[in-house]
Amino acid sequence: MTPDAVHTGTFLFTDVEGSTRLWQEYPEGMSVALAAHDDLLRQAITRHNGRVFKTMGDAFFAVFSHATDAVRAAFAAQCDLRAQDWHEVGALRVRMALHAGEAEHRGDDYFGSALNRCARLLAAGHGGQALLSRAVEELVRYSLVDGLSVRDLGSHQLKDLARPEHVFQLAHPSLASDFPPLTSLDTFRHNLPMELTTFVGRDDDVKRVKEHLTSSRMLTLSGSGGVGKTRLALHASAEALEDFQDGVWFVELADVASPDLVIPTLMATLRVREEPGVAAAATLTDFLRESCLLLILDNCEHLVDACAHAADAILRQCRDVHILVTSRESLGIPGEVTWRVPSLSLPRDVNGNTPDELAQYPSVRLFVDRATAVAPAFAVTDENADAIALICRRLDGIPLAMELAAARVRAMSPRQIAERLDDRFKLLTGGSRVALPRQQTLRALIDWSYELLADDERALLNRLSVFAGGFTLEAAEAACAKQDMEAWEVLDLLMQLVSKSLIAPDDETDHPRYHLLESLREYGHERLMEEGGTAALQRRHMEYFARLAEDAKEALSGPGQQRWMATLDLEHGNLQVALTWALDWDPPMALRTVNALSRYWRTRGHWTEGLEWHERALDGAGDLAPDDKAEALLGAGTIALDRGDHRLARALHDEGLRLYTRVEDRAGVARAKGALANTAYSLGELDAAESLHREALVTYRAIGDRRGVATTLGNLASVADMRHDTDAGDALRDELLGICHELGDMELEVHYLCDIGWMENVRGEYVRARGHLVDALAISRKLGNRYEEAHCLNTLGLVSANLGDASEARLRHEEALAIHRDVGERTGEAVSLRDLGCLAHMRGEHVLARKLHEASLATWRDLGITNQTVDSLVGLAQVALAVGDPDGSAERYGEALDTARESNSRAGSLTCIEGIVELACGSKRWALAATLLGATDALRENMGTP
Repeated sequence: MTPDAVHTGTFLFTDVEGSTRLWQEYPEGMSVALAAHDDLLRQAITRHNGRVFKTMGDAFFAVFSHATDAVRAAFAAQCDLRAQDWHEVGALRVRMALHAGEAEHRGDDYFGSALNRCARLLAAGHGGQALLSRAVEELVRYSLVDGLSVRDLGSHQLKDLARPEHVFQLAHPSLASDFPPLTSLDTFRHNLPMELTTFVGRDDDVKRVKEHLTSSRMLTLSGSGGVGKTRLALHASAEALEDFQDGVWFVELADVASPDLVIPTLMATLRVREEPGVAAAATLTDFLRESCLLLILDNCEHLVDACAHAADAILRQCRDVHILVTSRESLGIPGEVTWRVPSLSLPRDVNGNTPDELAQYPSVRLFVDRATAVAPAFAVTDENADAIALICRRLDGIPLAMELAAARVRAMSPRQIAERLDDRFKLLTGGSRVALPRQQTLRALIDWSYELLADDERALLNRLSVFAGGFTLEAAEAACAKQDMEAWEVLDLLMQLVSKSLIAPDDETDHPRYHLLESLREYGHERLMEEGGTAALQRRHMEYFARLAEDAKEALSGPGQQRWMATLDLEHGNLQVALTWALDWDPPMALRTVNALSRYWRTRGHWTEGLEWHERALDGAGDLAPDDKAEALLGAGTIALDRGDHRLARALHDEGLRLYTRVEDRAGVARAKGALANTAYSLGELDAAESLHREALVTYRAIGDRRGVATTLGNLASVADMRHDTDAGDALRDELLGICHELGDMELEVHYLCDIGWMENVRGEYVRARGHLVDALAISRKLGNRYEEAHCLNTLGLVSANLGDASEARLRHEEALAIHRDVGERTGEAVSLRDLGCLAHMRGEHVLARKLHEASLATWRDLGITNQTVDSLVGLAQVALAVGDPDGSAERYGEALDTARESNSRAGSLTCIEGIVELACGSKRWALAATLLGATDALRENMGTP
């Protein structure tokens, strides 16, 4: 959004009139003709010192430093086009427009109001005609030579532009001079108000509206207050002016208080006189009977019945009249098509945005446009980009709300505005003094809709504010029904609120789902608090989502896990609300719900959040059931291990084992031992890891826990891999695979496939490894398991490097690194940094390799994971040797070897000794090299590695 430069120039836009028809009639001829057209235009523009910066289809966009060059280029191009033999096509009639002004230059393109004005000037012209704006005419007024002149076509109101444009036509004896009137707004009959601000971000919506107006005679634009229904209707109608020979007529009904005044207001707008003794409705339909026009009935929601009767009569008796309605609910008459006007699209994230990334979102463009109107120096920067994204998301992309927020930029920074949106009804005031009263503040806008509701509709709207992030019908029935509202009534009332655009249906989910815009939710919550007695509502909400979490707990271990993961994603906000309430009012329920969600948080990579909920639930647990506390301790410890906090993980797992042992829960004891074994494995304590896993395996087999058996087999296979005992690892995985298929557990299958791929890569079976890893990657993405996805990507990077595809390897490692950072998984981040460092070293990028290995080493040390520092130290040693620093290399190898021995890592020791052998050979210390080689042979034999 920050321009590379602001450029002042003259812009020349061109396009071919009637090209669609010509392509349909002469497809082969047009292909040849358009190639000639492109050559002629490029030559004329280049010959006159211009530059083509963009083409779209048959349209050219060029910029010139001097207006006289642009005018001469347009003249030369028109002359060349007229002289060209177009064969079967007959003639290519090209219209042109020239305008001068400032524009933002970003990359190879230009942006800004000057280009918008030039485009609208082009749209007003005809084939063979070259139009100049007043700005260009003033620049060339005294410099036109060789018979060139301009013809004054007068002032015209162009589509989308607030200020009229004085238009001139380029004239010369060699050019055509007689053309139809310009297709500006002045050419057509209408009473459309002038647009005083730019129309932002609705191009696709305008197309949809025009398509509906073509295919049906009545279209209702519905949507919440402030979403931009009226503005869209006016803009789309202006685009459709030429389709209605008797005009487009805007009927404003917002200030019409009585239903009896709807027909008189229509007649006054159309200047229809009442006739004595004849009903007004009959006089109106008689007047319209032979007319071809478009009626815009704006703001009908408080006059729905009267507007419905009027529209129905007109449609039945006046066959060429079309009606476009804006209303928060449809009129409900035959022939009506209802289209819900969407909010402006929003940034996906509120962190890590750049100005250029935000520029693609219409909501951001609208905010910036309105902000610069009140503070011309305002711009999106790296410092305020995230705050602007947050404003747009918190305001749901509602144009009026964002315009009110943008008005505050004159006195507040985007960050200050974002921080105050929790009190939005006080912040978002001070709209245009000439706007409708309900559009001057956010509260007034919502008050207007709320006062039109029946009492039971208001009651449901208020209760629905308990939901965060949307809800299903079942959830609404469970939480909102009580003595004064039966469950079956919730459906009817909910549908009424949907029809009145106060509840929005979510079209992107398979199961019907609804949501309140955030501003409406806060408004409803205020009203709910005024009523009092919210505790029962919050308890019903909490109980519903606690049951949902319990149902998901078991399903996440079977074939339905993908569907349940998606369900929990959708209910993330509601689960947070439910847990927050339960921690204060029902700690046992909070603890059980946290335990039910533990696996979800791990799989989705919500580790910081998950650990926080576990800790808060445990803090409030007191003397609650020890088995629930033990389960929570294991869950918290496992998340801590995922994050690389081994000390915390071991402490939590030890406490969990103590509690399970005390209550004689055999399955719990096995799980606790497995958790402690995983911590030992991560620290390189292989003997301890194997012993604990085997103890757990005996218990799982004894109690018939098949998934426990499968998980433990996989863990033992990993221990065997670290010891290079490939036969044992393969045997363990064969049994594991059989259980995987038996259980239908896709998550376990992903883990298995990743392990197989890793092992095959170690053995040098790269093609087979890639096949297993690609399969695992596809399943992990299907499940949305970001941890396993990143693990697969990392290992695929290693395989690609071994296959000689360094570019693919780098891409895979960078994808993995991005995921690890996104979910806050620091151990995975360190692995990706290390692997990228090795790859950079292999490519000869030694400076980059050193930085990556140092970053990896710092992360491992910060996490306290000693054994993993070996590979980073070895990487730094290899880089030092490559840049001619053998002493530095020896120092790093020595540090790595000491660490490997302390961690009991034979594989790490072997790598270090082999590196030291290379150093010894380089310095011709043959005896030392021979001694060390003997040590490596003994170590390989001991490890069972060739």
